[in-house]
Amino acid sequence: MNSFILKNGSFVAADEKLFSIGDAETLLFSEKIRAIRNTFPFFLETVELLLLKFRIFNEPVPELLAYNGRDLKRQLERLLVKNKMYKSAIISIHFFRNKQGFDYILSADPLETFEFEINHKGLLVDIFDKMPKVVSGLSNLSFGSETIWKIAVSYLSGSGSDDFLIINSEEKIIEGIGKKLFLIKDGNITGVSASAGAYMDVVGLVIPAIAKKIGLVYSETDGFTADQLHHADELFLLDAVHGVHWIMGFREKRYYSMKTRQINEELNTFAAKRF
Repeated sequence: MNSFILKNGSFVAADEKLFSIGDAETLLFSEKIRAIRNTFPFFLETVELLLLKFRIFNEPVPELLAYNGRDLKRQLERLLVKNKMYKSAIISIHFFRNKQGFDYILSADPLETFEFEINHKGLLVDIFDKMPKVVSGLSNLSFGSETIWKIAVSYLSGSGSDDFLIINSEEKIIEGIGKKLFLIKDGNITGVSASAGAYMDVVGLVIPAIAKKIGLVYSETDGFTADQLHHADELFLLDAVHGVHWIMGFREKRYYSMKTRQINEELNTFAAKRF
């Protein structure tokens, strides 16, 4: 756990009480970003996402995000150095409303790795069918998806699954909990389109290029059926913080992971080029 956080550019001890329960109502939104060797592989994409969220809230863009997030990057680097996190870290960015505009808080949690590490033990997944994710203009963003994700997480305990797959109102399987979903079969890799309500994590933007590099044909669909998952060669989940999550099994079906592991290797190659 981090020893210091940054509030509006000033360091504060992590255990210092900054807000009361009532102040939680002033939280506008939060976002996470991965740091590897004190660099941020998806920094510009994350800044674009933050700017989009401010536009959605019809709020002015804070100075922190001006000039492609130049000051945000500087503050993130200060936070990592202050906390001596030189390998990897997950940084949380929080924006709060105040009478003058916005406060921001940055916090970081260390990871003992120098790259995106694929899970050694594959995930066992099933469909969360208690309720669908309603497709709307916010479905592709975290704050339009977090309610259904939290409900799904509450059902994981005792389910026998490591993760759930989320369905939309058309009963199509569109994503994992906070992660994009991809299916590999017969030399093709398929993702789920934004129009189906799927979460659009920024790391998904690099998958078409990675697919081409390893000899896969990329396409998108409006979601998957359980039958399509049963006939897939490989399945994996993906997010910009942890990278690739290999799925070992869906119900009684078991999957290979050869291409999935290649994708994780290429993701690390992509990240290294941004150092």
